[in-house]
Amino acid sequence: MNLLRPYLQIIQSISLILLSSFSYGQSDTSFYSKKIIPRFAVHGQKTPSFEVDLFLQNFSVRSSLNGRHKYYQYSSAGFYAGSEFIFQLDKPIYGPKIGAEFSGVGRTSGSAFGLELIAYTDLAKTDFCFTPKIGIPLNAFNIFYAYSIYTSRLLDNQIGRHRISLSLNLNRKATKNAKRIYNGWRSGLKKEL
Repeated sequence: MNLLRPYLQIIQSISLILLSSFSYGQSDTSFYSKKIIPRFAVHGQKTPSFEVDLFLQNFSVRSSLNGRHKYYQYSSAGFYAGSEFIFQLDKPIYGPKIGAEFSGVGRTSGSAFGLELIAYTDLAKTDFCFTPKIGIPLNAFNIFYAYSIYTSRLLDNQIGRHRISLSLNLNRKATKNAKRIYNGWRSGLKKEL
C-alpha cells in the first residue's frame, strides 16, 4: 500500500481543489452547470478494465431559432480523478489517474477529446502511462479510441496499447435540461415549417 500512497495523496489534493465551486443557470433556450459528478467507463483492450472517477463537469446547452442561425449545441468539459481496475487471473492491476475531457455537438458535427495520466501498478512494479483519446459524443455517453504511451513498458504487455472506451457522466440535471431544450428547439423548427 505504500507504493500507492503518493498517488492517493495526489488524487486527494486534486479532489479538494475540484470541490471549489458549483453553479447552475437556465432559461428556455439555455442551461449550464458546474458540479462534481460520478463518471464511469468500461474499456476494451488487451485486458478489459473499468474505471470510477469524480468529474468536475462544466456542462452547457443552448439553442436558437432566430433569423438564419438555427442551432442546437451542447458541450461538456472538465477534469477528473479516479482509478482504473484491471482484473487478471494472477494479479490485479490498479491505475490511479487524472485526466481532462471535452465533448461537444455544434451546429454541424460533434467530437470528443481527452488526455489521461495513469500510474498503473500491480503493487510490485509501477508504469506511468500518457493516453490521448478521440471520440464521438452521445450526450451523457462518449465513445473513445485511445492509444497508451508507456514510460517504462513494464506492464504494457499485460494491459495493451490500443483501447476502445465507453464512458458515462452521471449528471441527471444536465441530461434532463438538454432533452428539454432539444425538444423545445425541435418543436420550434416544426412550427416554422
